[in-house]
Amino acid sequence: MNKDFADAWVAALREPDRRQTRGVLHKTDGINDSYCCLGVACKILAATFPDKVTAERVGGLVRYGVSGGGGSSYTLPIGMNNLVDASENWGDTAYYGHIEGSREWWENHEKWGEEYADLVKMVGGSLDSLAALNDNGMPFAAIADFIEAFYEQL
Repeated sequence: MNKDFADAWVAALREPDRRQTRGVLHKTDGINDSYCCLGVACKILAATFPDKVTAERVGGLVRYGVSGGGGSSYTLPIGMNNLVDASENWGDTAYYGHIEGSREWWENHEKWGEEYADLVKMVGGSLDSLAALNDNGMPFAAIADFIEAFYEQL
């Protein structure tokens, strides 16, 4: 993916007041917002490409879409990867299972490999996407570190 987007995404994930949620892209009650790591990406893209990315509040969720396609509150909309020059493998969950060395990065990371050892054991198996990491409790800071390390291959 392109570096400008990766940098913006990493910075947003590291914002200290950013609240994390699981299972949906973006929850809101109109005052308080919480995000999946992919919802943070969608929010950035909606602000960057207002003519191409839609964001619509539906009940307590935000549905993101790419113009000319459908929208979703749960997965990345089809075509989102094209806006950031992401790999075709990215799909709707930010898949990274194809990246050589990704499992070893998690296992050997001085903080995340130890602190989240149980999750790291599943990397490469059921945790092969950023969405799966997020939804299984990996914190934004860890996901940001991973994006920073592998953005060129995502």
